[in-house]
Amino acid sequence: MKKQKTFLKPLRVSTFFALKKVAYQAAFAGKEYGYNAEWKKLYIACYPPSSLVFLFERVVTVYKDFFQNAIKKEEGMRLLQELEEKFERLNTVIGSTMDFIKAAEEAFENSGEPFGKVEFNCPNCYSKAKAIRLSTPENPTHSVTIRAACNGCGTAMMN
Repeated sequence: MKKQKTFLKPLRVSTFFALKKVAYQAAFAGKEYGYNAEWKKLYIACYPPSSLVFLFERVVTVYKDFFQNAIKKEEGMRLLQELEEKFERLNTVIGSTMDFIKAAEEAFENSGEPFGKVEFNCPNCYSKAKAIRLSTPENPTHSVTIRAACNGCGTAMMN
């Protein structure tokens, strides 16, 4: 019998408060499992690897350590504050990257050409940025290749 693929579910949180809530629930459930491999598979490894999941796992660890009396409340609060700052920085980076991608896409829409080179203003530093879109039908992973870069701030992307 063929083994079925199991798909990982995305971790959908938009605020650090929401991330803490999910992490608290995972850490609390771990008390019942003894924080074993089965618990980790059910509550942490069920998400695909990402920067957000890495932060989530760190928050779960803070709660777990508190529940096991490995750290005091004050230490846990300090660690959560540090992780919240990382969460905010991550959201800032993702937001500016998405703005850059949207600006490149809009430049292609405004040019009226599906492929070629375009210039646009970088939404992050307002310098000139360039993008190129190529038809790559022989590429096994994607039939359109897009690359863009800003000379001002160094933001770059490729699919």
